[in-house]
Amino acid sequence: MIVITIALRNLWRNPRRTLLNAAGIGFAVLLMVFAYAMQTGTFSVMVDNLSRLSTGHLQIQVPGFQDNPRLRLTLAGADVLRKQVEKLPGVQVAALRASSFALVSSAEDRTFGALVTGVEPARERIGSTLPDRVSIGRYIEDGSEAVIGAALGRNLGIGVGDEMVVLGSAKRGGVAALVLEVVGIVETLQPEMDRTIVHVPLTVFREGFGLGDEAHAVVITGNEVDMAFAIADRVSETVGREGVTVLAWNELMPGVEEAIELKRVGGNFMFALLAALVTFAVVNTFIMVVFERGQEFGMLLALGNRPRWIVSMLQLEAAALALFGIAAGLAVAVALVLWLERVGIPLPEGATDALEQFQMPSRLHPTLTWAPVIVASVVMLLATQLAAFFPALKVLRIEPTEALRPES
Repeated sequence: MIVITIALRNLWRNPRRTLLNAAGIGFAVLLMVFAYAMQTGTFSVMVDNLSRLSTGHLQIQVPGFQDNPRLRLTLAGADVLRKQVEKLPGVQVAALRASSFALVSSAEDRTFGALVTGVEPARERIGSTLPDRVSIGRYIEDGSEAVIGAALGRNLGIGVGDEMVVLGSAKRGGVAALVLEVVGIVETLQPEMDRTIVHVPLTVFREGFGLGDEAHAVVITGNEVDMAFAIADRVSETVGREGVTVLAWNELMPGVEEAIELKRVGGNFMFALLAALVTFAVVNTFIMVVFERGQEFGMLLALGNRPRWIVSMLQLEAAALALFGIAAGLAVAVALVLWLERVGIPLPEGATDALEQFQMPSRLHPTLTWAPVIVASVVMLLATQLAAFFPALKVLRIEPTEALRPES
């Protein structure tokens, strides 16, 4: 205990230097926690919005459909499967989808390829944001209705109220032909979707493509995107059987996961660089401490104290400095993130327009988690200890007689 007491007293011999170093450590912790909270909040919103727009948080499919979406790879008894899944905790809604690539034609004698998807309109309104992206007209309800992407509508030369013809291949052979009335135009700002998307009622799709009670996917949307993996485990336990696979959003949208991982790597590199800069500052401080207190250390050695006792005292000083800075940094970081998590950070108009392509909101909300708090604290504590250790080793080479000699 006496070593701790002496270390704490020594730490405040030069309050200005101590406060500057503690401020540096606290700022590093603040920046790490805040930046990670911003990343977590932004990535969570981006994944949630993109998955609600297209894939859902997770899907039940036949193995192989994700990589090779063929019409014949269907889920038998899909209606029963959907009812089972929808009862699970954390599931907001489960909806059936069936899809096939087909040719769509208009009265203007224009023909283009499109991805025709049969959906359950009422359930899509709950779990998907696509119905909210209808810029002209309305979303489908029932009957031979369709909503199409804005770019596809321009390519076909048709709009709301016009008819279009869909020609494809039925599951059991023959031609699948649908005559549909366009009731809405969807503008997602995703060029690939706007060029190819066609939504029709699932009943119409099944009748035209000969699917019976089959579907290609049970699309599941959870109450929160962060629950997707836990829900996937529950779904696997509930419907676990051969011929069925459960895919979470990271498997449905691998490009999004890769982009997130790349951003995390860049963030971790920045954090490491920041920790290194703070470490060098602490190294410089303790070099000065050992130089200034040479006579003191010489006297302690002459009185019979072991060099390792002095090194331990310096390490305790470094630990106290680190803990003081970490506590201050965490207090500010946690308060700031919790406040911004509630009110959000407004984005300028130009940035909002650019981020609409990724379905991002006009305000960003950071999300506080324990991981960055723990990691930032441990990293800075270890970095400070390491920074103090090497200058403290000079104590082992101090000769008491030389250290006590008055300076000329």
